[in-house]
Amino acid sequence: MKLIILGIQGSGKGTQSELISEKFHLKHISTGDLIRKEISEKTELGNKLKELISRGELASDKITNELLRKNLPKNNFLLDGYPRNLDQAKFLDSITEIDKVISLELSEKEVMKRLSNRFQCPNCKLQYGLNKMPKKEKRCDECQTTLIQRTDDKPEAIQKRIDIFKKETFPILEYYSDRIILINGNQTVERVFKDIEKELN
Repeated sequence: MKLIILGIQGSGKGTQSELISEKFHLKHISTGDLIRKEISEKTELGNKLKELISRGELASDKITNELLRKNLPKNNFLLDGYPRNLDQAKFLDSITEIDKVISLELSEKEVMKRLSNRFQCPNCKLQYGLNKMPKKEKRCDECQTTLIQRTDDKPEAIQKRIDIFKKETFPILEYYSDRIILINGNQTVERVFKDIEKELN
């Protein structure tokens, strides 16, 4: 099985990726993880990536594609965070054939609600949100530090992310229209996973 999972931040993509990989014995490939691994191993590519990130830039398609080619198994994988645009999807098709593309669907209103309710402890890095609220308002359960909201979880930044996601992802959904599985992401984690499982079995 060769799968892709797509979904805007807040759709539960990371959680579902782990559940799918475990259930179907797939290698979970996240481009973010690949980039971090490359940087920590201080490879030539890793040093180039570190420099890009320190300048606040994204890795180019050429670099991301090369990184993926280097780490892609022949079979049984789930791609998370790739492809990000149509050019990457076309490159992927030139090196392998994808069976199914899972798209977690979430309304803009729900994305806004989920992300604007996310907070983090600056001390022990615990995350809080609608599924896990702190016992005391805006205080970390573990160390009582005041929780903070990431700047990219503020309404204007969220709207910008939604716009970018739509612009880049809609052409990918169209490109894979014959292999797409649309899943309602506005459900419990268990319900979403049950729907995915039903489609993949």
